[in-house]
Amino acid sequence: MGKYISIFLFFFFTSISVFAQHPIEGKWDTQRHGTILSIKKNKNIYEGFVKSTGSEKIEEGKQMIRKIQPTKNGFEGEIYSVKQDKWLTAEFYPEKETMEVKISIGILSKTLEWERK
Repeated sequence: MGKYISIFLFFFFTSISVFAQHPIEGKWDTQRHGTILSIKKNKNIYEGFVKSTGSEKIEEGKQMIRKIQPTKNGFEGEIYSVKQDKWLTAEFYPEKETMEVKISIGILSKTLEWERK
């Protein structure tokens, strides 16, 4: 009986670490035009706004990320494309110091890497 409890506890604690997510909240350097985004939780969703930028096309305080919700492996929601002037579907995979952002445009996708500030 003790053997089964040990096995159960082993799988229980190892499965918790597999599903643990790194937080998406914080400041992120988008690696483009010196733009820093601040992502915060608002009720049950996450939103991201421009904290600072070196781009003339983007204004500070502008919302760039919306409707972000956790998924099994990361987060998903929408990101604003300044070039296309529209919202695009995106997936967010935060790690300790970096975040992979996968932006989908129809059947095409582009992956960016952001750094935590």
